[in-house]
Amino acid sequence: MPTKITRMYIISSKTEQTFAIIKDKKEVAYYINEPYHKVRRLLMGGNGFETEKYRIIIPSYVKIKSNSGGNRR
Repeated sequence: MPTKITRMYIISSKTEQTFAIIKDKKEVAYYINEPYHKVRRLLMGGNGFETEKYRIIIPSYVKIKSNSGGNRR
């Protein structure tokens, strides 16, 4: 069974000290107030992109689950 690749997007504001981590491209478009087709096209390019107010970054590694919790059988 192939593994599913989880994409996350880190959004930082250029004017304030605010950050957001979002999983869905549609939510990214809503958060930065840009059309979805534009965000989708720009995210195809590679590491991310910038707008007038925001910087969108695609991290190279995302870990969702923690290693804590002890032995599992």
